[in-house]
Amino acid sequence: MSSLTKKRIDSVQAIRFIAALCVSLFHFGLISPYISGHTIYDVKFFVNMFFCISGFFVVMSTQNIEKRKSFLVRRFIRLLPLYWAMTFATFFAAQILPELLGYKPDFMQLLKSLFCIPFERAANKADATIRPIVGLGHTLQMEVAFSIFFAIAMKISHKYRALIVSAFAVCFAVLGRVIHFENAFLKFYLYVNWSSWLFFVLGILCFYIVNEFSKKEKIPGSLFALWSAGTIAVLALPQFFWSTIKAYDLSQYVQLVMCLFFVIEVILIDKMGAKTPKFIVLLGNASFSYYLIHYYVVAVAEKFLHIDSFSARNIILMAVALVISWVIAYISYFIIENKFGNWLTKQYNKIANK
Repeated sequence: MSSLTKKRIDSVQAIRFIAALCVSLFHFGLISPYISGHTIYDVKFFVNMFFCISGFFVVMSTQNIEKRKSFLVRRFIRLLPLYWAMTFATFFAAQILPELLGYKPDFMQLLKSLFCIPFERAANKADATIRPIVGLGHTLQMEVAFSIFFAIAMKISHKYRALIVSAFAVCFAVLGRVIHFENAFLKFYLYVNWSSWLFFVLGILCFYIVNEFSKKEKIPGSLFALWSAGTIAVLALPQFFWSTIKAYDLSQYVQLVMCLFFVIEVILIDKMGAKTPKFIVLLGNASFSYYLIHYYVVAVAEKFLHIDSFSARNIILMAVALVISWVIAYISYFIIENKFGNWLTKQYNKIANK
């Protein structure tokens, strides 16, 4: 078995699917009140799972030093087209119906949203929050920031890029943990999201651990069984001690360990030869589109169908809303992320090769 060189590991698409689905469930008023604050498996845990996977794939996809030149362009082509399209659409819709966002964004807020500059604004479910016009785009802002610092790290040293960007990220996490910043920019990237930087580092660590396993001709069954047993324990035990974890504000640190074991376990399953169902891979491919799009479907469903209490009717309607979200997301993925993204990449390559 050689070291990791694949651009995509199918089992990781299952993680993306699970994370995106769980985040969307938290956005339903039907479910959220019954799980938020009562379990270590909160919405932030599943969002941070995306950051872990990003750290993993960013290191894996840049093993070739030639990738350094086009890294940021490829990342921006992957992240920004759908986000920008949704930002423009939401901005113009909010000019007509401000109640969509809970406020009427101005042109400067549009520019800040497009270029990932955090600002405080009103929201339907809060008096004030640091969010772009597309509310869930706050995670994309973290992805863009991490990508920029990763590009800087590669510029300094391709060989030590992972170590350098991890040093950046840990410094940001420590600053955000010890200092309560008031400036919206620093507050967002350091104070509010301090733990997110650690999940990027966790993904990098996952890559090097799995890469070592991949160098072996065959992963010993006893080692896999031991790791699997540890993963089950790490995922289950924290819930039994949730009150203590919450009281001492340890949830972010415990979730780091949980995510480490879970991600490596899923990848090891892939390395042991297990096949991820094709439909899960397809949904995982569309998870980014789903993440950005589903909240709009949820909002419309809750507003017009009043899905706000447990009943057979509301559970069915919620399931229908989720299916519709995945259908729209896959269409978006196919047209914008796949076709349009590939076209942009080809145009960039033509210009870069001149």
